[in-house]
Amino acid sequence: TKRQSAMMSQEEILVSLVQGRDGKAWAERQQTGWSVYSKEPACTWTGIQCDSMDRTTVVSIDLSGTKLEGTIPPELEKLPNLRVLALGSNEIRGNIPSQVANMPNLEKFNVSDNFITGTVPSFASRLLNTVDLSKNRLAGPLPEDFGTNHDRIMLYDVMKNILTGTVPGSVRDMEALETLSLSDNHFSGLLPTGLGMLQNLKYLYLDDNYFVGTIPADLARVQGSLLEEVWLQDNRLSGTVPVAFADSSNLLDLYLDGNKLTGKVPRDLCRSEINSDFFWGIPEDEGRDYCDSIACPVNTAAFEGVFPCKPCTDKYFNPYLGRYGDCIDLNQGDILRKFYEATSISGAWKGDVNWADESIHECRYTGVICDNSGHVISINLQGRGLTGTIPEEIGFLQYLQVLNLADNQLEGFVPSDLRWAPLQELDISGNKLRGIIPPGLVSCIPLLLMHYSCL
Repeated sequence: TKRQSAMMSQEEILVSLVQGRDGKAWAERQQTGWSVYSKEPACTWTGIQCDSMDRTTVVSIDLSGTKLEGTIPPELEKLPNLRVLALGSNEIRGNIPSQVANMPNLEKFNVSDNFITGTVPSFASRLLNTVDLSKNRLAGPLPEDFGTNHDRIMLYDVMKNILTGTVPGSVRDMEALETLSLSDNHFSGLLPTGLGMLQNLKYLYLDDNYFVGTIPADLARVQGSLLEEVWLQDNRLSGTVPVAFADSSNLLDLYLDGNKLTGKVPRDLCRSEINSDFFWGIPEDEGRDYCDSIACPVNTAAFEGVFPCKPCTDKYFNPYLGRYGDCIDLNQGDILRKFYEATSISGAWKGDVNWADESIHECRYTGVICDNSGHVISINLQGRGLTGTIPEEIGFLQYLQVLNLADNQLEGFVPSDLRWAPLQELDISGNKLRGIIPPGLVSCIPLLLMHYSCL
């Protein structure tokens, strides 16, 4: 009953962490306590700390790396003075109970490296300075108010989950923030503006997501930047590298490779101390170009998008900085074959389709129209049962004016590479595409007749 719950002793509340046969085995391995029958008070139990003044009130639970198995019990809310809950590197499953997220005095919440599911909660405590939910199985978007009333948070880490959506603008309210790690998720949309106004920000990890648009100019603000590490690699960012990064005197790591950035790396940014680890073991007299440690230049490619860079060969092209792997094949037959592979993941398309017949010239492919010179100018595959994603290569058909992929089962994001084709009409409605139209695509083709719907 509620009355019984309210009268639970601290020991009884703590033992709610001990669950099932595995939990009992875990408790037996601990040096002291972790049983309701224990003669030792909770303050002496392994991983427990109590208030230094009264020496009886539990204020910290730190069971990190102890092989604890189970879920986070909502009963912990009955410890209203709890400041630290650290359960990282265990085998914790289930979600984060709202009762725990609403605890009023939490300062540190660390459940990293577990198997936690559900969504990221809004935390009630205004005293929080550390939130580490990294390396779990959390899904869905971040709460819109995740930065609101959290002006003391110094570390916010949700890396290596399966989170989606955009980064809420309330991140700008986290005035004490030193580390923001959103790496290796499924975030999309534009990078939030105002990050550069966070005066204490040192470590910004936004890599391995689906961010589009440009790098906000205010991120590389000229004066007072404490930024030491900026990881933006493996996204879909476009535009150029802000020159103002060169004035960030504390900058040591700037990873930009694997995006859709164009132009050049600003020469003033090409300093020996930035990304210096890429040159470990390489003699200084071998003609280093320090720009290559930030991103390989246009018309080159590399295994990791950085030094050593390899020039594109004939009939291959690359308009981007920091290109991974190989340059882009400009042969239209090869491009269409890659397109077919990428959009027939669940099997052949519907109807009488001949794209899989290697003996047929691409101008005779179903839905393809070529001009008198044999250049592909139109592709109409509406309602053909395409499954998979739209590959970047399709944007490098140098004469393509019409692309109709409406009413299929295409997923993923719209590639900004379509900006390179001289498109006059694009119809990608009626699919399962996510995110926004890349700003680079809209700005490059302002008069484009476009039909788009997304989830």
